Amino acid sequence: MVVVVKDDNIQIERLELGLFGTNAYIVICRLTGDSVVIDAPADASTIIERLKGTNPKYILLTHNHMDHLGALSELQSKLKVPVAAHASDVKNLPTPP
Repeated sequence: MVVVVKDDNIQIERLELGLFGTNAYIVICRLTGDSVVIDAPADASTIIERLKGTNPKYILLTHNHMDHLGALSELQSKLKVPVAAHASDVKNLPTPP
């Protein structure tokens, strides 16, 4: 995990996950503790561990390539948050947005 940005308001963390080292990001509001996951390449347990102490609100998908979706079903099942994706990327998703 690498902290990309951190100030009084926001923290953005980058995780390189899965066989391809695909980036996932966690964006945290430091004022409210709300968080968003961007992409779910693999290792749902690693992502969930990084979310501890935050209030996850969404999983956002940049696109529907398989290296960005490996942990999507497990994350949505465990976090019970909505998934958001562009309309042109919703087909072939393992879970509906």
